[in-house]
Amino acid sequence: MGMDLMEGLEVIIDLPNRVIMAQEAGEKPLTVAASYRVGAIKTLEAITPPQWEPCVEAVVGQFPNVFAKNKLQCGKVDGVVRILGPDPKPQKQYRYPKVAEECLRQSISVLMEQGVLSEVCSPCNSPIWPVRKADGKTWRLTVNYRELNKVAPRMAPVVAKFQEIITAINAGAKWFSVLDLANAFFSIQVDKRDAYKLAFTFLDRQLTFSRLPQGFHNAPSICHKRVTQMWREMPQGHRIISYVDDILIATDTKEENLSLLAEVLKKIENTGFLVNAQKAQIVKRKVTYLGVDLGVEGRSPNLQRVELISKLPVPGDVTALRSFLGLTGFSRDFVEGYAIIARPLYLLLRKNVEWMWGAEQQEAFMKLKKALLEAPALAFPKEGVPFRLQVLHTTEGISAVLSQDSGSGERAIAYGSRILSAVEQEFSLCEKEALALVWAISHWEYIIGLSPIILKSAHSPIKYILSGRVNEGKVSNPRIANWTLVLANREIAVNSKTPQSLAPYALLCTGAEHECPLPSEGPKMPQTPFQVLDLLKVQTLEDLEVWATDGSCYYVDGKPVAGYGAVRLADGKVLQGTVKPQSAQAAEIVAIAAVLEEANTEQSILIIMDSEWSLRALLEWMPVWLGRGMLTGDGKPVVYAKFLLHVWSLAKARTGKTFLGKVKAHRKVNTKWSELNSRADQLAKEAARLGPEYLWEKSDSVSFPLGELQDQPAGLQTQDLKELQTADKEIQDLVRKGSWQSYTIVQDGQGIVWAQRNMRSVRLLVFPSCLRQELILLAHAQGHFGLDKTLARITEVAWWPNMSQQVQTVLNRCLECAQNNPDTRIVKGSMKHQPVVGPWERIQIDFIGPLPQTGRGMKYALVVVDSFTKWVEAYPTRNNTAKTTVRVLLNEAFSRYGLPGTIDSDQGPHFIGEISQQLSNALGIKWRLHIAGHPQSSGLVERSNRTIKTALRKLIGDSGKDWDLKLPLVLMAIRSTVASHGFTPHEVFLGRKMRTPKIWWVDSGVPPDNLQPKLSMHAFVEQLLAYVSETQQLVAQQLKRNVSCMDKRLGDQLKPIEWNIGDKVLYRYFSEKKHALSQRWVGPVRIINKAGPTVYEVEIFAKKGRPLSKWFHSTQLKAWKGELM
Repeated sequence: MGMDLMEGLEVIIDLPNRVIMAQEAGEKPLTVAASYRVGAIKTLEAITPPQWEPCVEAVVGQFPNVFAKNKLQCGKVDGVVRILGPDPKPQKQYRYPKVAEECLRQSISVLMEQGVLSEVCSPCNSPIWPVRKADGKTWRLTVNYRELNKVAPRMAPVVAKFQEIITAINAGAKWFSVLDLANAFFSIQVDKRDAYKLAFTFLDRQLTFSRLPQGFHNAPSICHKRVTQMWREMPQGHRIISYVDDILIATDTKEENLSLLAEVLKKIENTGFLVNAQKAQIVKRKVTYLGVDLGVEGRSPNLQRVELISKLPVPGDVTALRSFLGLTGFSRDFVEGYAIIARPLYLLLRKNVEWMWGAEQQEAFMKLKKALLEAPALAFPKEGVPFRLQVLHTTEGISAVLSQDSGSGERAIAYGSRILSAVEQEFSLCEKEALALVWAISHWEYIIGLSPIILKSAHSPIKYILSGRVNEGKVSNPRIANWTLVLANREIAVNSKTPQSLAPYALLCTGAEHECPLPSEGPKMPQTPFQVLDLLKVQTLEDLEVWATDGSCYYVDGKPVAGYGAVRLADGKVLQGTVKPQSAQAAEIVAIAAVLEEANTEQSILIIMDSEWSLRALLEWMPVWLGRGMLTGDGKPVVYAKFLLHVWSLAKARTGKTFLGKVKAHRKVNTKWSELNSRADQLAKEAARLGPEYLWEKSDSVSFPLGELQDQPAGLQTQDLKELQTADKEIQDLVRKGSWQSYTIVQDGQGIVWAQRNMRSVRLLVFPSCLRQELILLAHAQGHFGLDKTLARITEVAWWPNMSQQVQTVLNRCLECAQNNPDTRIVKGSMKHQPVVGPWERIQIDFIGPLPQTGRGMKYALVVVDSFTKWVEAYPTRNNTAKTTVRVLLNEAFSRYGLPGTIDSDQGPHFIGEISQQLSNALGIKWRLHIAGHPQSSGLVERSNRTIKTALRKLIGDSGKDWDLKLPLVLMAIRSTVASHGFTPHEVFLGRKMRTPKIWWVDSGVPPDNLQPKLSMHAFVEQLLAYVSETQQLVAQQLKRNVSCMDKRLGDQLKPIEWNIGDKVLYRYFSEKKHALSQRWVGPVRIINKAGPTVYEVEIFAKKGRPLSKWFHSTQLKAWKGELM
C-alpha cells in the first residue's frame, strides 16, 4: 500500500519498525514514511580505530584529526549552499514510540553542541520518526522532508551511475584503499537565509539544521560535487574514484597507494571533512566498494551478498519475487544471459498475470542462484586495447559479452542481455545478429567509447545494416537508419573465425560461417504517396496549391474539445470543424484529410504543418505500419489508424503530387510560413467550440461497403486489393497452406484471395491486415452493437483468421459503448460487515425526500438507525440542510438516547457541511463518510428508507400530504418486527417487548396485565437490567454469527474486482448525470491511488482542465481498454 494512502486509514502504520499503533480518538490519521524516504541521524557511539599495519600507521598517524571520534562527530567545510524554491507546507508532528525519546534526546544534544542543530521559530515544519536499529535497543532519528522535496527544484544529476564508476577503475590496479567520510552531509553548511525550511519539532522545541541534512533530495548531488572538487587539482586525481561520500584509491603498487593515501587524507583534512575509521579499508589487495568486491583479478559479486541470496527461500508472492530479482539484478553484469534466464520470473510480475510457480520458474530461480555462486571475476577495461564483442541470440532474447585480451588470454569485462519484443522475435537470424550488435554497442558506450571493436560473429551484420535495404524481413527503414547512426564513425572488424566462446549461449544461435544475404527484390513495402519539401529552399509556388493545417485539443469547463483548421494561401479559403476529442495530432491528421478532400486531385499540393509526429507518420511510419497490419512495434494497434488510412487513400487517389512541409510553431520572428500556420492554429482552436453539427466525418467515397463486395469491391480497386493481399505475409501463408480450420483458401483468376467455408457456396474476401480495423469500425458504427452483431455484418463480405478476437479488441476501445453500456460484471466487489459492540454505539443516518409537502410543511424525513439493535427513528423536517440535521440530532435523537460513538452517512452536503462536522468534533463523535454514489456502504439505513417509503405508500392517500402523521405507525411496525438477530428492535433497545394491537397471549407470549404478577420498583429494575443484559449478550452473539456467515457467503459469491494504480477506467459519478438519457459512465481516467481492494482514487479534470481527484468504490469503476484522451 502506498504511503500517501495511509491518511485514509484510522491507524498508524509504521513501516520502518513494522508496528501498527492505535490512533487516539479525535486525531487525524497519521502517515509514517518508509525509512528510505527520510534522512537518518545516527546515535552517539564511539568509533574504535582498527589496528593498522606499521606502514599504514605511519601514514595515518600524520593526520590524527582527520578521523571522527564518534558516529555523530562531523567536520565543517567552507562555503554555504542554498535551498531554493518556495516554503514547504508545514507538517504536524505525529506521535512516535516513547521508548525512543532518550536516544533522540542524546543525538540531538550532541548535534546542537557541534552547531549542526539550533533552536528556531519557523513557519515550516517537517515531522520526525525514529527507526529502531538492528540491535533492537537503540533508535535512529529520521526527518521526513517529503513536502520540502516537492517544492525545492531538483538539481541536474551529477552522480555517475554505479556501473560507470566501477568500470572506470584502472586495469592495472592491484592495491586499493576505501575511505568513508563521516557525516559528510553534516559537514556542509546551509545558508542562514534558508535554514528555516529544514525545521522540525522535538518535545515542543522547534529545531533546524545549519548543515545539509539527509532526506533532502539535492543533498547527494551537493555532497558529491563538493567531494570531487578535492581531486581536480591533484596530479593523480584520475586514480581516485568517489561516489557521494565513498572514496576509492586504486593503484598499481603498494607504495603508490600509500603515497596517494597521504595526499587524500591531507586534502580531506584541509577541506574540513572527517573519515570514519571503522569503515576504512586501507592499502589492501581486496576491498569491498559499493557492494562489489575489488581485487587483483578484477571485480566480482560481494561474497556475503551472494551467500545471502543462495539461502533465500522460494518466493511465495509477487513482493518476495520482486525483492529476489532486485537482489540478483544488482549483479546481472556478472551473469551471462541474465535476462533470458530470469524471463519466466519476470513474466509473473506482469499485470493481470495469475501467480503460478511451476517447474519453469523453479528452474530459473535455481539457475540464477547457481550463476551468481559461479560468477567469474570481471576484468577492469584497459585503455588502448581493442574490445572484443560477441553477440548471441535466442528466440526470446539477445545476449552479449564484452572482453579484452589481458596478455595471458581473453577475459570478460561485462555481460549484458535483454528480452526481445514481439516484433523483434520475428526477425531472421541475421537481423537479430545486427540488432544484438547495435544494442551491445549502445549499452556499453560508457566503456567502449570510440575504441576499436573486434566483432566475433559468423554473420556479416555490418554489411547488412549499411546496405540500407529492407525489402524483405521485419526490420523497418527507420530502425535501419538508427542502427546506421550508432555504427557511424566506429572502427569495427569482423572476425568470423571465432575462438572458444566465453558464453554458452553461443551454441544456440551462432550457426555456420556465412555472408548475411542482402535483401532481394521481393515483395516491397507500400510506397508513401507523400514527398517532403524543404520550405527554406522553395523558390516558386507556381503550379502548387498551398495549404496550412493545424489541430487543437484542450479542455473547456472540464470537458475535452478538439477541432481542426486549414487555410489556403492563394485566396484565404478556410476549412474548419470539430473532431471527437483525442489529441492535437489526431485533429491535425483530420485537417490534412479535409484539405485532400477539398483540393483538386490533378494539381500538385503543398500542405504545411507544425506537427513532427504527423509528418513522420505519413512519410516514414505508415509504410511500416501497413506492412504489419497497422500494428506498432509492440504489436499494439496504431493510434488514429482510421484517420491515417483515410489520408493515405486520398493521397494515393491523386494524380498530382502531394508535398508536406514542416514549420516551427509559435515563432517570435514571423515568416510567411509561420504566419500561415498561426492562422490555421487559430482556426483549429475556434473550431473546437463549434459544436456537434460541425463534426468531421470520414468521406463516404472511401468507405468499404458491407453489402456488394463479392464480385467487384466498390471503392476498393482490384489492383489495389491484389497488391495489399500480396504484401500481406499472413494472407500469403494462407495461400500456401490452402486452408485454415474449416475454411478453404482459393485464389481467383485475377489473383484475389477468397475464403470458402466447407459445405457452403458463399465466398468471403480475405481482408488485408492493414484495412481490417477500418472495416470493423465501419461495421460497428452502424448502431454500436456488440460482438455477435458486428461480426455478423462483417462476415457478410469479409473474413480473416481470428477475426473474433480482433473485433472484440476494437469494441473494447469504443468510448461510446463504454460510456453508455451497463456494467455487466456479476462480481461487484468484496462486502464486509463492520463489527458493532453495543446499542447506540454506531448509527447510520440519511434523508428521505423530497416527499409530497404535508399540511405542516414537511418535505423530508431524517432517518436514524442503530446498527446493533436495528432501532429506527425518522424525524419529519421542512428541509434537509446541515443546520436542520444538527438541530434534529441534538434536540431529538441525542437528547433521548445519548451520544453515539460513530455516525455513518453518505457525502451529502447536509452531512459534510461545516456545522455538521463541528458538532461531531465538539461532542467527540467519529463521523464516517462513505464513498459517493455507493449506497451499499450504508446498507442498513438504505433498507430502512425503502421499508419506510414502501409502508407509507400503502398508508397515505392519493395526495400523499399526510405521510408525517402516518410515519409513527410505520416506525411502530418496524420496531416490533423480529430482526435478523432474532429479537425485535424494541425488545433489545428498551428491554421489554412492545405491546401491539394483537392477541397478546397467543401472538407475543405476553399475558394480559391482570394475569401478570405484581413487582416492586426495585425488583422490576433488577429484573429489567438482568433481562436487558442477557438479551444484548444473545444479540451480540447472534450478530457475530450472522456477520461471519454473511461474510463467508458474500466472500464465496462476490470475489473483489481489484484494480492497480495506473489502470484506465470509466467512473460512474451520479452528480454529473443531467437526465435519464445521460451517459452512464464518465471518462476515461487513470487510477492514481488505492486504499484497499475496493476503494480507489482516480484523477479527473475540473473546469479549465485543472486536475482533481476523487475516491470511488470498485463497483463505480469500469475497465477501459483504449487510450486516454
